[in-house]
This record gives sequence, structure tokens and C-alpha cells, in this order.
Amino acid sequence: VFGTIVVASLIALGGCQASGPARLDTATASVAETNRLLSQGGGSVDAVLAAMNRLEAGPELRTRFDEFSRSIDELDRAAERVRARNAAMQARAADHTKAWEAELAKVGSETARSVGEERRAAFAQRFANVQAEMRDLKDAFDPLMDDLRDLRLILANELNADGLAASASLIEAARSKAGEVR
Repeated sequence: VFGTIVVASLIALGGCQASGPARLDTATASVAETNRLLSQGGGSVDAVLAAMNRLEAGPELRTRFDEFSRSIDELDRAAERVRARNAAMQARAADHTKAWEAELAKVGSETARSVGEERRAAFAQRFANVQAEMRDLKDAFDPLMDDLRDLRLILANELNADGLAASASLIEAARSKAGEVR
């Protein structure tokens, strides 16, 4: 899902070409930042899975649990950065659309205005598609985070072989949900 959103973001914001070099530069920078944050998020999911997979009974269990717990916290921070970036991207898209519409109002040729309107509508549709992908990512991500937090809570209260055995189904569910997110 992360990769799909990156590609969709590039396509959607590529429509910014119709409204001036300065906004294009801003949009390009925004897409690059979104791409970076989504890549970090994917890496954080991988780090949580790796830390979770290292949980096993033995003398290192406490250390491994602490690593797992820290990786959950980092994944949560990465998700917050993506949410903030998405909110900023929505605001920029709204500003961009308003500016585009204002510029189109100044176009004298009906043919040119029609072409501009078509491009603006195409941009709006591509951006709506990106937002749908972001909602899909959130819909897959939230249950994963719930499972990871639950697993951490359960293990924090019974950090031993029995706690690990009792958590096996939750661990497997988290692995499966992580596959959906990645």
C-alpha cells in the first residue's frame, strides 16, 4: 500500500504543471517529502516485525521486548508524520485548486479555458484517488497498531514463555495485517 500511494501521489500532483513553476516546485517538494515519509513508515513496519519475530523465551526476552516496544513507538511516530503530511498535502491541494481556478478566470480564450478546466478536473480526480489510497492505508494500518499495542500490553504483564505462547495468535494476526500495510 505504501508504494501505491507514492506512485499515486506523483501522478496526482504532476497535474500541478498547469499552474505555474513556483507551485510546481512546491508540489514536487511535497511529493518528495511524502515519498520519504511513506518509505520511513514502511521501514518502521519492517522494524516492528523484525523485533516481534525476535521475541522468544530466554534470558534476552526483556531486552528483546524493550526493542519491540521501542519499535512500536517509532512506528506510531512515523504514522503521525504521515498523517500530518497528508493533512498538509490536502491543504496545499485546496490552495492549488483555488489558485488554478483564479488563473483560469483570467484566460480569455474559451478553448484555452476549457483545456484548463479539463486539466484541473483531472488533477482533482487524481488527488481524490490519492486520498482514497491514504484512507485504505489508514484502514489497514489502524488494526495493525491495535494488535501491536495489545500484544505489548499482554506481554508487559506476562513477559515469559507462557505469555508468548498465549500471544501466538495475536502475533500471527499482526504479521498478517503488516503484510496488508506493506
